[in-house]
Amino acid sequence: MVAAEVLRLVRRRGLMAWMVVLTVGVVCCYYGLFAVQHAIDARHHQPAGGTRSMYHLVDNFGLVVSLLAILIGATVATADVSSGVFRDLVATGRSRLVLFAVRVPGALIVLLPAVVTAGVLAGVGARVFAGGLPAPSVGLIAHYTGWLVAGAVVDLALATGFAALTGSRSITIGVLLGYEAVVTPLLHNMTVLGSVRQWASGAAVARLEPFSGAPYPVAMSVGTAVAVLVAWTVLSLALGAWRTATRDA
Repeated sequence: MVAAEVLRLVRRRGLMAWMVVLTVGVVCCYYGLFAVQHAIDARHHQPAGGTRSMYHLVDNFGLVVSLLAILIGATVATADVSSGVFRDLVATGRSRLVLFAVRVPGALIVLLPAVVTAGVLAGVGARVFAGGLPAPSVGLIAHYTGWLVAGAVVDLALATGFAALTGSRSITIGVLLGYEAVVTPLLHNMTVLGSVRQWASGAAVARLEPFSGAPYPVAMSVGTAVAVLVAWTVLSLALGAWRTATRDA
């Protein structure tokens, strides 16, 4: 059944094309553009690579990964209902919880290779185009790639659970993109909320990002950040499973 979910996503050629463009394509364009600028005018443009360049790329790339995770999670969670086959699947006697449970592994099989490839390419590009700048170590590249993967898994779980709860792909994409792009930055700056901000998934993901020299948006320990992300993941999937189990066929 997991293979069926993978196949259903892969057959969406438009979604797959945009996934490649927004992962591998973005990284290649980033280094390509700055490499050309450096080649034309090295006096005014630094080398395209280096540790600092990779940080800027991956830091902004995190939002792109969130977008992809939300798109894929919302798609896989609502495919059965929107296509009208959910009733037929239930009529065959298959467990509703199993129908929901196979969605996340199937989506991860499609999404994570692209995310990992982009993370590795970002590190390789930073080393190849470093010039005389400090280049990232293999460990740092692995840390950044792992950070992207962690954010993708959490956002995918949020999207899958929320989409199963609402039954709407468009509502899920709109709400979660608004949360990621608008609400999360606002929460980071609302110091009046104090430690309550630690429960925001975006703040927890930001805490796990490799240190860039700037203070983290919300102060918390690594253990707290991991606990918050696990709690959001479990809660989202539990709500999605409950809605799938109780939804009218």
